[in-house]
Amino acid sequence: LETVLKVVPGRIQGPISYNTRTYEGKIPGPTFRVLPGDSLIVTVENHLEGPDAAPECPVMSNLYRCPNTTNIHVHGLWVAPQDVYTGAGPSEELVRV
Repeated sequence: LETVLKVVPGRIQGPISYNTRTYEGKIPGPTFRVLPGDSLIVTVENHLEGPDAAPECPVMSNLYRCPNTTNIHVHGLWVAPQDVYTGAGPSEELVRV
């Protein structure tokens, strides 16, 4: 199974409204269901705003007020070794197998 996961900015409306990351325009993002022996390749496309949209934010920023990087990792599954701290900056892609 191979899929693309698009990360885009979104806004949660309510008594307390805030900007956040969405995955395929949703929170939470999609659930991937796989069976034992299946392989899953996920390409994360970061469509979050770059530093030009907020000059006070560094290029690779994960500050509360400047979330423009993202990554993907799993819990409880065996996956190929990878650096979970590697992120995708604005307009970058990250491939996880």
